[in-house]
Parts: sequence; structure tokens; C-alpha cells
Amino acid sequence: MTVSVTLRWGRHELMGQLVTDPTTGRVGRLDGVLEHVARGTGRVLRVEAHLRPVDGSGVEWTADAGALVAIADSS
Repeated sequence: MTVSVTLRWGRHELMGQLVTDPTTGRVGRLDGVLEHVARGTGRVLRVEAHLRPVDGSGVEWTADAGALVAIADSS
């Protein structure tokens, strides 16, 4: 069965903060959250975090928004 999905920007309590993804060990600043929502039911299927790098690489990355952990910001 195929589910039709709509994307929308969401909110997150760690927005703008320095976070780590424990599953990968990567560190970044939470820049946005994209919700994948089933059309018709409105059920949120996935919440994808978009993070900005803090290592100077310039490469933004994504992670499961539910897995993120805040870390102390030394900047």
C-alpha cells in the first residue's frame, strides 16, 4: 500500500541549539525540522532534523529529530 505524503516545516524544542546525534556521533546546530505527514489522516510518519555543521566542513546533514541530544555550547 502506498501512502501519499505531504511535507511541512515543524517545531522542535532544541531548534537553534548545538546538538549531537548519538547514533552517528555527529555534532551540529539544529536549523530546521521537516515533518513527513500522511495525506488524509494527518499522521506524522517521520520527523527529519536538518543540521548545520560546526566542524567547518560546510556540509549540512539530516538526522532523526527524536534522537537528538542537546550539548553544551562553547561558542
